[in-house]
Amino acid sequence: MRHCIRRRPSRAPAVATMKGRVGYWGCCRRLFLGLVALALLALPAASSASTIVWARSDKDGSRQRIVAARPDGSWLHAISQPKKGGSDIDAQISPNGRRVVWERDFFDESILPEIHVADISGKHQRKLDLGCVAPCLLDSGPTWLRGGGRLAYTPVIGPSTTTPVGENILCVIVRALGKALPGLLGALADALLRLLGCAPLVG
Repeated sequence: MRHCIRRRPSRAPAVATMKGRVGYWGCCRRLFLGLVALALLALPAASSASTIVWARSDKDGSRQRIVAARPDGSWLHAISQPKKGGSDIDAQISPNGRRVVWERDFFDESILPEIHVADISGKHQRKLDLGCVAPCLLDSGPTWLRGGGRLAYTPVIGPSTTTPVGENILCVIVRALGKALPGLLGALADALLRLLGCAPLVG
C-alpha cells in the first residue's frame, strides 16, 4: 500500500523576505532621522543669517540704538533703548540667531563703556558685569565665540596713553570750584584746568 505524505510548505522564504523588508525600512528610518538631524543643525546658521543688526541714531542725534530687521526690511524693530547721551555700537548676533551683544558708549567721556546683551526680539536686555577693576579701565568689542555659549571681549588695561577717566572727573571738580571761588582763586582754578589739559573755565 502506498502512503501519501503531505508536507507543509516551508515558510522560511517568507520569514526571510519579511526580515529583509524590516531591515530595508529600518535603514530608511535611520537615514530619514539622520537627514532631520542635519537639518536641525543647519537651522541656527540659517536663522542667524536671516536677521541683520545695525546702529541707528535718533533724528536729533541725542542717542544711538541697535535695531534689527530681515534682509528684505520686514520685522524692523529696536533692540536697545539707551537713554539720551548713550551710543550703542558693534552689535553682534549669536551663532544660533537668538541673542545680540553690543557695546554701549556715552557722550560723556567720564562714564565708562558697558557691554549689553538681549534677545533678538529686544526682550530680556541686561548689562553684563565682567569684573573690570583696576588696572582694567574698560571692556570693549564684544563678540560671540563658536557655539554661542560664550563671549570674547577686549579688556583695556591701564595706565592709558590718552586722557584717563579720572582726569576728566578732576576737570569737572576743578571747574566747579573755579566757578564758585571769587577773583584770584578762580583764576588759579582756570590755570590749573589748562595745566591738566582740560577745557578752560567758562563763565
